[in-house]
Amino acid sequence: MCKFLRLPGMGILRLYQPAFRQIRHLSIFSAIIATSLHSADNGLAIANPRLGSVLDEQSKQLRLVEGIPGSAALGGVITAGTPIEQAWIVPQAKRALMRFVGQSGLAVIDWNGSLQILQAEDLKFEGAPVAAISPSGKAFGLFANGGLESWRIGAAGLTRLWRANLNSENNPSSLAISDDGELVAAALLGRVVVMQAGAQSAATIAETESFGAMSFAHNSHSFVLGPENSNAVLLFDSLPGRSNVEIQWESTQPERLAGVGFSGDNAFIATASSTDTGGQIRLFTSSDGRAKAVFETRTTPNGIFRANGNAVFQLTTSAKATNSMLDGDAEEPRLVTVAGQEISND
Repeated sequence: MCKFLRLPGMGILRLYQPAFRQIRHLSIFSAIIATSLHSADNGLAIANPRLGSVLDEQSKQLRLVEGIPGSAALGGVITAGTPIEQAWIVPQAKRALMRFVGQSGLAVIDWNGSLQILQAEDLKFEGAPVAAISPSGKAFGLFANGGLESWRIGAAGLTRLWRANLNSENNPSSLAISDDGELVAAALLGRVVVMQAGAQSAATIAETESFGAMSFAHNSHSFVLGPENSNAVLLFDSLPGRSNVEIQWESTQPERLAGVGFSGDNAFIATASSTDTGGQIRLFTSSDGRAKAVFETRTTPNGIFRANGNAVFQLTTSAKATNSMLDGDAEEPRLVTVAGQEISND
């Protein structure tokens, strides 16, 4: 079914809302490999507060951000053994979806308590993956071999929930998945679609010339997305329904939306945009789109990644250079920094 929605300053937005069916969930074998968490200095278990985590491009392992907002530094290494080529990190959940160097397929590293590497026999494919991990680290989505897959991350391992053919002329450039694994959103050329378990085809939820960023809310089907070259994002109360709030802001220079995400209680939405001189970081109330804070940074953000806290966000998941963090839990929201690690070619 097709509907049209007129949004202030954005003209007519075409929305689609199909019916969906459910299918039986599939279970697969998963193997759990226990490993250890070491301090970078003495090899002992880390007791410092763990604010977040980043990918250390030099050691090709994950590195903890230790401390609290305003007083944090790079600390202990989360060693997965094999070098990590790519990582989709959920710092607050202490989990990351990762791809090892020289290996096909993906694995999940979990360092919440005892450290585990979670793998599955059916989670192997050829080529570079398009993937996403859910806001609370409970599920991940994957585009592989022409289809979208939804996987649950459990204490005992990984379980594939469903797989569906995308039936698109072009491959997605980005994915987002809900915490329950029920919905996977995909950014295609000129549109954003959503696929649900049991659906015969993907449903277009928005048409956009240049995709920027998108995210589900925590433990919810609420959803936010925005074009790359825009000063607005659309908030959907529950996919696959229509959007009901447009959050706009004024910009003094060209911005490219790099990341968007919800606070842990879903009361706030954070956005990160890159500019020619760095980035613009904003915090809004999700109920009415009212701006709560705006910051300019010389560090170029590449996303919004919730760290330890309700409205604390990393703006990058790389250990290189200076890392900026949005501390929305402070009495007055603020932008703080974490010194990066100099990369040596030796």
